Amino acid sequence: MPYNLSCPSARYRAYFPLRNLAKSGQITVDFIQPSARWQKRFRFLWIYSQLLFWPKKNSRIFIQKVCSTRYYGYLLRFLVFCRPNISFFDLDDAENYRQPSQNMHFFLRKAKACSLGSQALKEYAQAFNSNCRIHTSAVPRQQEQTGPKHQPLRLIWLGDFGDGRKKSKLFSHKTNVYSLLFPALKKLQFPVELHLLGIKKKSDIPEIQAYFAPSPHIQLVIPQHLNWVEDDWVYPYLAKMDLGLAPLVDHPFNQAKSAFKAKQYLSVGLPVLASDIGENSRFVQHGRNGFLFRTEADLLQQLNFFQAIDTQQLKGFQLAAKATAEQFSMANYEQQLLQLLFEED
Repeated sequence: MPYNLSCPSARYRAYFPLRNLAKSGQITVDFIQPSARWQKRFRFLWIYSQLLFWPKKNSRIFIQKVCSTRYYGYLLRFLVFCRPNISFFDLDDAENYRQPSQNMHFFLRKAKACSLGSQALKEYAQAFNSNCRIHTSAVPRQQEQTGPKHQPLRLIWLGDFGDGRKKSKLFSHKTNVYSLLFPALKKLQFPVELHLLGIKKKSDIPEIQAYFAPSPHIQLVIPQHLNWVEDDWVYPYLAKMDLGLAPLVDHPFNQAKSAFKAKQYLSVGLPVLASDIGENSRFVQHGRNGFLFRTEADLLQQLNFFQAIDTQQLKGFQLAAKATAEQFSMANYEQQLLQLLFEED
């Protein structure tokens, strides 16, 4: 039961792995989401009533990051109340900092087991449920591989700039890039090509362009009208870059993140420059597949380093990045999910 497939966690922690397991014949799956369309509402109510009144043998309810306090959230809450022994809850963001938490806390407390995306989330969830597991967010195996170094250096930031809500302003990706990344880039003494994937609000584009207008050494590339539900196109795009950027301000929300963007970069062999926050240090190996930074000075030094090295030296970082992908493989995640859902009491 993923809430919204435009959300990466809904796709990569629920929809994709469960769909893969269904295709392999290991399980059957019904995906249900809130919808304004009557056809989908009837389907939701049909599946819901089956789970509530006539659950089949080995039926399981897997709820991915639902915090809604509308009809959908409360219907699921009643279902979990009635069927706690077959209910499981998954979370990979500290939603208590940006969403109403009462239903999320209910799911954490009543679920048979909880799947969490980071150590910080596990520690948070254990206040509600003793049966908590860390399942790091996974990325499907990628065939794409980065190539020779480009001139100018191609940098990419991948993420969701957000909708401008005040509640998430302190830790939003917009705050991350304006506080850490953009000021450092303006100080570079060499040209770069900066690709920004995830700028969805049209009003953000002229704001970014105005910010960099006094910096002619930065060439902006901001693609629009992208498909964020079926996002296979992302990985060939990443493979054409030289460096992936993952800045995070130091906030409890970011400390609980699962390093998913860094993993997407690493999956195609793209070296990463990431803030030394949360789970990033589990996957970004400082000096091998990228660098971790804490200050603007650190980031500037690392950007200058990659500008100075040649293609052969860059290749060493690329190979190390690609090798890291086994640590967050989708195949491993799928087996962890099966074990969570069907292990014996």
